[in-house]
Amino acid sequence: MDTKTLEKIFNPFFTTKDVNEGTGLGLSIVHGIIKDMQGQIIVKSQHGKGTTFRILLPVSAEKKQSDLTQQEASKHVQGIRVLFVDDDELISRAGKRILEDKGYVVALAKNGLEGLKVFQKDILAFDLIITDLTMPRMTGLELGKAVRKLSSEVQIVLTSGILDPKLQSEFESLGFNGFVRKPWTAAEMLEVISSLDIA
Repeated sequence: MDTKTLEKIFNPFFTTKDVNEGTGLGLSIVHGIIKDMQGQIIVKSQHGKGTTFRILLPVSAEKKQSDLTQQEASKHVQGIRVLFVDDDELISRAGKRILEDKGYVVALAKNGLEGLKVFQKDILAFDLIITDLTMPRMTGLELGKAVRKLSSEVQIVLTSGILDPKLQSEFESLGFNGFVRKPWTAAEMLEVISSLDIA
């Protein structure tokens, strides 16, 4: 990358892709997650040669909890099955890692249509669907609507970086159980999930 690009890579919505090929939120969210974990991300790049990312994380970024509290938290999420739908691979991998570290079982889908096909195979296979709003082939709103026709039980969380106050305040009327604004942090995502009514 050249110097100008390197200076902007962690800015929300910055992208070098063409229109409709990416939102530019991947690195912004990864940066937020690492920062949320009290870590650092170091980037070195030479134009035409390559780029190296170094991620430094503390041994533990969490305050030590009592054994009882940890057991209760683990018991609460143990076996909860999540379908994480996002066309940005960086975001998907980060989301999967965060949730699996907490005890969730996570499957990935790269767009809404793929997510719907996965869900249609067994509508009882997932307790929670987390979906991005803007994706190729099928949007998160279209996915949520299609899923609701098949199941009223599965919880659905919508994520979006679009600054639409109406969308953020009326997600429930659209069939969603929660909303997380991009770029989200690990703490923000986990807080919304913990507020859901998942058995």
